[in-house]
Amino acid sequence: MDRGNYNTVYEDPNFLELEPDNSMELSIAEPAQKVSSLEFDEQLASAQNQLKELRKQEEEIEKQKAELEHLRQMQNSFNRGKVEMTDNLQHAITLLERERLDAEQRILQYTRAQSIFNRTLEEVSSLNPDDTDRTELHSQLEAASNVIDDAREEYVRTLKHLDSLNSSDELSDNEHKSNIKVSPKSQTNFTYWFRSGFAFSLPLIVFATVAYLAYRFLLN
Repeated sequence: MDRGNYNTVYEDPNFLELEPDNSMELSIAEPAQKVSSLEFDEQLASAQNQLKELRKQEEEIEKQKAELEHLRQMQNSFNRGKVEMTDNLQHAITLLERERLDAEQRILQYTRAQSIFNRTLEEVSSLNPDDTDRTELHSQLEAASNVIDDAREEYVRTLKHLDSLNSSDELSDNEHKSNIKVSPKSQTNFTYWFRSGFAFSLPLIVFATVAYLAYRFLLN
């Protein structure tokens, strides 16, 4: 073989090496990047949906918690109110029963006092010296004065008894004033005015009786 005709191309060591084709690598990488970006977007969307769902569940839990707290407060308020009203009503029933019994006793005492006053009034009203002679005027006046004195004593004694009943009622009211609402204005004892009226009228009655007897005596 003629070395003069030897092709130097075959002696080039880089003859069989190929140049890298970057365009092919880019064409392969681009679809891979697109797939990776799509998966990331899907994962991000899924995570956001899960976060929204968790927030929704959290809001629902908070709502249920608030409802349970409200129910607990209502239950506690109901229990306190039930205990309070049960105690108040039981105490009020006991007080009313005692007041009813006391009222019955007062009615009996008032009825008795009324009967005494009616009898005494009849005795005082029966004093009629129209037919009294001059010789009997002194004795009739003395007897009438005794009747008046007895009426006065009976009247005062009965009123004292009624006052004692009212005093007992006032003490009872003071003991339970924290449980029973009473008017802040004090009321005047009715027996005071009753006694005062009778005390004012009694001298006039006696004077009128004596004057009438004296007048009848002078006429005779």
